[in-house]
Amino acid sequence: QVPNALRIMLFFDDAEFTNPLGSKTKKHDQGIFNYIIANMPPSFNSQLSSIFPLAICNGSLLRENGFDFVLNEIMQEIHALESNSGMLLEVADLPGFRIRGTIVCLCGDTKGIHEVGGFMSPSADKLCRLCLIRRSEIPAVSDTQSVVFRNRDNYEEGVTNAAVLGKA
Repeated sequence: QVPNALRIMLFFDDAEFTNPLGSKTKKHDQGIFNYIIANMPPSFNSQLSSIFPLAICNGSLLRENGFDFVLNEIMQEIHALESNSGMLLEVADLPGFRIRGTIVCLCGDTKGIHEVGGFMSPSADKLCRLCLIRRSEIPAVSDTQSVVFRNRDNYEEGVTNAAVLGKA
Protein backbone atom coordinates (compact mmCIF):
# COMPACT_ATOMS: atom_id res chain seq x y z
CA GLN A 1 0.00 0.00 0.00
CA VAL A 2 1.25 3.44 -0.98
CA PRO A 3 -0.81 6.05 0.90
CA ASN A 4 -0.21 8.93 -1.51
CA ALA A 5 -0.45 6.91 -4.73
CA LEU A 6 -1.98 8.61 -7.73
CA ARG A 7 -5.52 7.27 -8.27
CA ILE A 8 -6.49 7.58 -11.94
CA MET A 9 -10.08 7.34 -13.15
CA LEU A 10 -10.09 6.54 -16.86
CA PHE A 11 -13.06 7.35 -19.12
CA PHE A 12 -13.78 6.21 -22.66
CA ASP A 13 -16.41 7.48 -25.06
CA ASP A 14 -17.02 7.80 -28.77
CA ALA A 15 -17.63 11.23 -30.23
CA GLU A 16 -19.13 12.00 -33.63
CA PHE A 17 -18.02 15.29 -35.14
CA THR A 18 -20.58 15.46 -37.92
CA ASN A 19 -24.35 15.61 -38.14
CA PRO A 20 -25.53 12.22 -36.78
CA LEU A 21 -28.27 12.14 -39.42
CA GLY A 22 -25.99 13.09 -42.30
CA SER A 23 -24.21 11.00 -44.88
CA LYS A 24 -20.80 11.26 -43.19
CA THR A 25 -21.69 9.45 -39.97
CA LYS A 26 -18.97 7.14 -38.64
CA LYS A 27 -16.50 8.76 -41.03
CA HIS A 28 -15.26 11.32 -38.53
CA ASP A 29 -15.96 9.59 -35.22
CA GLN A 30 -13.24 9.50 -32.58
CA GLY A 31 -12.63 7.26 -29.58
CA ILE A 32 -11.55 9.47 -26.70
CA PHE A 33 -9.80 8.40 -23.50
CA ASN A 34 -9.84 11.00 -20.72
CA TYR A 35 -8.80 10.80 -17.09
CA ILE A 36 -9.17 12.57 -13.80
CA ILE A 37 -7.08 12.30 -10.68
CA ALA A 38 -9.35 10.81 -8.04
CA ASN A 39 -7.13 12.05 -5.19
CA MET A 40 -8.30 15.60 -5.82
CA PRO A 41 -11.21 17.09 -3.87
CA PRO A 42 -14.68 16.66 -5.41
CA SER A 43 -14.98 20.43 -5.84
CA PHE A 44 -11.94 20.31 -8.14
CA ASN A 45 -12.96 17.14 -10.00
CA SER A 46 -16.40 18.55 -10.74
CA GLN A 47 -14.83 21.18 -13.00
CA LEU A 48 -14.27 20.53 -16.71
CA SER A 49 -10.70 21.79 -16.31
CA SER A 50 -9.90 18.69 -14.21
CA ILE A 51 -10.65 16.29 -17.10
CA PHE A 52 -7.48 15.58 -19.05
CA PRO A 53 -7.27 14.02 -22.52
CA LEU A 54 -5.13 10.91 -22.65
CA ALA A 55 -5.66 9.53 -26.17
CA ILE A 56 -7.84 10.42 -29.14
CA CYS A 57 -8.14 7.71 -31.77
CA ASN A 58 -9.82 7.49 -35.13
CA GLY A 59 -12.98 5.41 -34.69
CA SER A 60 -12.45 3.41 -37.86
CA LEU A 61 -8.95 2.40 -36.67
CA LEU A 62 -10.43 1.20 -33.38
CA ARG A 63 -13.09 -0.83 -35.20
CA GLU A 64 -10.53 -2.37 -37.58
CA ASN A 65 -7.67 -2.98 -35.15
CA GLY A 66 -9.30 -3.18 -31.73
CA PHE A 67 -8.11 -1.29 -28.68
CA ASP A 68 -4.82 -3.09 -28.09
CA PHE A 69 -2.66 -0.56 -29.92
CA VAL A 70 -3.96 2.20 -27.62
CA LEU A 71 -4.30 0.26 -24.39
CA ASN A 72 -0.80 -1.22 -24.68
CA GLU A 73 0.69 2.28 -24.72
CA ILE A 74 -1.43 3.41 -21.78
CA MET A 75 -0.61 0.27 -19.79
CA GLN A 76 3.16 0.72 -20.29
CA GLU A 77 2.88 4.01 -18.42
CA ILE A 78 0.61 2.48 -15.78
CA HIS A 79 3.05 -0.41 -15.20
CA ALA A 80 5.78 2.13 -14.54
CA LEU A 81 3.52 3.95 -12.06
CA GLU A 82 2.63 0.65 -10.35
CA SER A 83 6.25 -0.51 -10.00
CA ASN A 84 8.11 -0.31 -6.69
CA SER A 85 10.32 2.46 -8.07
CA GLY A 86 7.39 4.40 -9.53
CA MET A 87 7.89 6.97 -12.27
CA LEU A 88 10.60 9.61 -12.06
CA LEU A 89 9.30 13.12 -12.80
CA GLU A 90 11.32 16.22 -13.50
CA VAL A 91 9.99 18.72 -10.98
CA ALA A 92 11.80 21.96 -10.24
CA ASP A 93 13.23 22.04 -6.69
CA LEU A 94 12.39 18.34 -6.19
CA PRO A 95 15.27 16.31 -7.62
CA GLY A 96 14.55 12.58 -7.81
CA PHE A 97 10.80 13.06 -7.34
CA ARG A 98 8.97 9.79 -7.95
CA ILE A 99 5.27 9.12 -8.11
CA ARG A 100 3.34 5.88 -7.89
CA GLY A 101 -0.22 5.11 -8.85
CA THR A 102 -2.73 3.01 -10.75
CA ILE A 103 -6.05 3.05 -12.56
CA VAL A 104 -8.84 2.71 -10.01
CA CYS A 105 -11.70 2.47 -12.48
CA LEU A 106 -12.64 2.59 -16.13
CA CYS A 107 -15.92 4.31 -16.96
CA GLY A 108 -17.92 4.83 -20.11
CA ASP A 109 -21.28 4.19 -21.68
CA THR A 110 -22.39 0.60 -22.28
CA LYS A 111 -21.31 0.51 -25.91
CA GLY A 112 -17.88 1.97 -25.18
CA ILE A 113 -17.13 -0.27 -22.22
CA HIS A 114 -18.24 -3.33 -24.16
CA GLU A 115 -15.81 -2.35 -26.91
CA VAL A 116 -12.89 -1.61 -24.58
CA GLY A 117 -13.51 -4.78 -22.56
CA GLY A 118 -13.80 -6.93 -25.64
CA PHE A 119 -17.37 -7.95 -24.84
CA MET A 120 -19.85 -8.66 -27.57
CA SER A 121 -22.42 -6.07 -28.56
CA PRO A 122 -25.39 -5.33 -26.28
CA SER A 123 -27.49 -7.52 -28.60
CA ALA A 124 -25.42 -10.61 -27.67
CA ASP A 125 -26.80 -13.49 -25.61
CA LYS A 126 -24.54 -12.76 -22.61
CA LEU A 127 -24.78 -9.00 -22.77
CA CYS A 128 -23.86 -7.95 -19.24
CA ARG A 129 -20.33 -7.00 -18.26
CA LEU A 130 -21.15 -7.60 -14.57
CA CYS A 131 -22.81 -11.02 -14.66
CA LEU A 132 -23.24 -14.14 -16.78
CA ILE A 133 -27.00 -13.93 -17.27
CA ARG A 134 -28.36 -14.85 -20.68
CA ARG A 135 -30.78 -12.51 -22.44
CA SER A 136 -33.52 -15.17 -22.36
CA GLU A 137 -33.18 -15.51 -18.54
CA ILE A 138 -33.73 -11.82 -17.76
CA PRO A 139 -37.57 -11.90 -17.60
CA ALA A 140 -37.51 -14.76 -15.08
CA VAL A 141 -35.01 -13.16 -12.68
CA SER A 142 -36.42 -10.88 -10.00
CA ASP A 143 -33.32 -10.37 -7.83
CA THR A 144 -29.57 -10.88 -7.92
CA GLN A 145 -29.54 -13.94 -5.64
CA SER A 146 -29.62 -16.39 -8.56
CA VAL A 147 -27.30 -14.43 -10.84
CA VAL A 148 -23.68 -15.55 -11.29
CA PHE A 149 -21.48 -12.48 -11.25
CA ARG A 150 -18.34 -12.20 -13.31
CA ASN A 151 -15.08 -12.69 -11.46
CA ARG A 152 -11.46 -13.28 -12.39
CA ASP A 153 -11.87 -17.08 -12.55
CA ASN A 154 -14.94 -17.25 -14.80
CA TYR A 155 -13.57 -14.42 -16.94
CA GLU A 156 -10.30 -16.34 -17.52
CA GLU A 157 -12.32 -19.48 -18.27
CA GLY A 158 -14.38 -17.55 -20.83
CA VAL A 159 -11.25 -16.16 -22.48
CA THR A 160 -9.75 -19.66 -22.69
CA ASN A 161 -12.97 -21.09 -24.16
CA ALA A 162 -13.16 -18.28 -26.70
CA ALA A 163 -9.55 -18.92 -27.75
CA VAL A 164 -10.24 -22.63 -28.17
CA LEU A 165 -13.39 -21.89 -30.21
CA GLY A 166 -11.47 -19.38 -32.31
CA LYS A 167 -8.91 -22.02 -33.26
CA ALA A 168 -11.58 -24.57 -34.24
